[in-house]
Amino acid sequence: MTTNTKRANLDLAEIIGIMMGDGGIYFDRNGKYQTNVAFNKEETQYLHYAKKLFEKYFYPYKFCVSELKNEFLLRNNSIFVGGQLISKGLFAGNKVENNIKVPLWILGDKQYITRFVRGFFDTDGCIFKKYGKYAQIQFKLACKETIASVRDALLALNFNPTLIQKEVFNTRPSWKFYLSRQKEIDSFFNIINPMNLKHVLRYYAIKRNVGTPRFELGSGGLFIKATDQLVNHRQTPHRSIAGATHFSQY
Repeated sequence: MTTNTKRANLDLAEIIGIMMGDGGIYFDRNGKYQTNVAFNKEETQYLHYAKKLFEKYFYPYKFCVSELKNEFLLRNNSIFVGGQLISKGLFAGNKVENNIKVPLWILGDKQYITRFVRGFFDTDGCIFKKYGKYAQIQFKLACKETIASVRDALLALNFNPTLIQKEVFNTRPSWKFYLSRQKEIDSFFNIINPMNLKHVLRYYAIKRNVGTPRFELGSGGLFIKATDQLVNHRQTPHRSIAGATHFSQY
């Protein structure tokens, strides 16, 4: 396997966002790093997207998928992959205890920030309906330092997130903020261009004030049915998703 240092690029910025969202790096008893990303059982589309992204950047290293009771894990157990991620600003071990922040090399470039936010939102963000066609995007984490650095990233892209709020559930604190301006939410989906179909479907349903679309398999691939409309999806939404009902292959 190659020992060459991987250069920072847009794909790595998105990978860092994914890792800071639902990823983790651990040092195992065999002296290797375990690099993991967790996915909900309903996120198979996004799991496949992320697998291709990681394997493209870390080629020729491979990532395997393990199925657990309630989730899938995307895994790699090489020293090289974990070491490269750590050299680019991540830490091994507990992310909350490490007070992990968005790396400075990402914050210095708006294109890197955009891809970072995509990866982070796809794994750890959410969009929900407040009322009618009114949507909110939420970012929530158990580490105040991490959520503050994610908020700084959005500010750098000229978004206007709310102030950070503290929440306590069963004595465990968490911190969150929102994007609430409707034009900014539309801009978010156009600029950030999320790859997790779960978020795109929810956005689509809220903006049209319809029920959550359902999946249907056809000869042309995956279709999304919402009321009387069919939406063709083959992985990646167009950037004009705010007004579009068609998806194209990436």
